[in-house]
Amino acid sequence: MREEGFPQISCMMHIPDEKSDRTQLAKVANDILNRCSCAFLQPGQAIYRIRTNPQRIWDPQDIDTPPSQGASRSQRSGRFDTPDLPVLYACGDVETALHETRVRLGDEIVLGTLEVLAEQKVIDLDVVKEQVIDGYNVNADYHYFLRGRLGSQHPADYRMLQVLAIEARASGFAGLKFNSFYSTLRQDCQRAVNYALFGYPIREGRLRLKSWNTVRLLKASYDFQFGPLPHTLWEEKS
Repeated sequence: MREEGFPQISCMMHIPDEKSDRTQLAKVANDILNRCSCAFLQPGQAIYRIRTNPQRIWDPQDIDTPPSQGASRSQRSGRFDTPDLPVLYACGDVETALHETRVRLGDEIVLGTLEVLAEQKVIDLDVVKEQVIDGYNVNADYHYFLRGRLGSQHPADYRMLQVLAIEARASGFAGLKFNSFYSTLRQDCQRAVNYALFGYPIREGRLRLKSWNTVRLLKASYDFQFGPLPHTLWEEKS
């Protein structure tokens, strides 16, 4: 089976879907993790997290990972978190955090600047190790596979990434690092980085809230171009 727009993954006979067995997904996830590089959050490094229109925001733990709320949380599972795996999402800079949270004019935007207190080893999903055989990097397909999953909103892709996060945590990693979808629109794309840190990093003493501020949007600007319409909007009458 070949997924449209992405090369076939050499280790799989088919792309996992919502019917895939949990054991199969774990095997695929570990195969991917073994081919990805590691990165480190260093003490003193700053990362950023935004809350929009918060009901309360006066305690540092209010900007920590949201508490698990049983069945209600399962309906709100994100790209990597599950009811059994809480995840704190943060960004490498303020602009990326604003994009990722899809803030709007009129929102109350609260920005938390989080300081890393202890070195934390994470899996870098954007740096796949090279393995060259006969002049061909056989791991290149894994990069394209991951980019497809990270840019998708499909439930099957969320499930694949959630299993990947579970396996990464079981292997002793503190979280995941991956480029923001918006990195393709930025000149300084290397700064458009997201982090998914397992557990409750503030409560556990791995991060501390250095400061929080409100953010007021001053300007938005877009560079764009027109292109052809790939389909007909209406039927022409003869």
